Amino acid sequence: MSALARFWDSDFGWNFRHSPVAIVSFAVTLLLILAAVFAPFLAIMNPFDPANLNLINGFTAPGTPNAFTGETFPMGTDDQGRDVYSTI
Repeated sequence: MSALARFWDSDFGWNFRHSPVAIVSFAVTLLLILAAVFAPFLAIMNPFDPANLNLINGFTAPGTPNAFTGETFPMGTDDQGRDVYSTI
């Protein structure tokens, strides 16, 4: 009998399967862990890199393409041209 099967048949496993709060909590925790692991791939730019500062992109509205560079920022930019989505 594998460890997963023993866990599934244990009292703790039964209580976990029949508790909606535990299942939702586990799903949210798993989602946060995956978001943390894949954060470098989800971010468009590194907002803490001084080379990414571009004052021409300052206060760009969400979804508006820049006329000079063609970049589109899903949540807009701040006063120094950094992507708000990547900062969050």
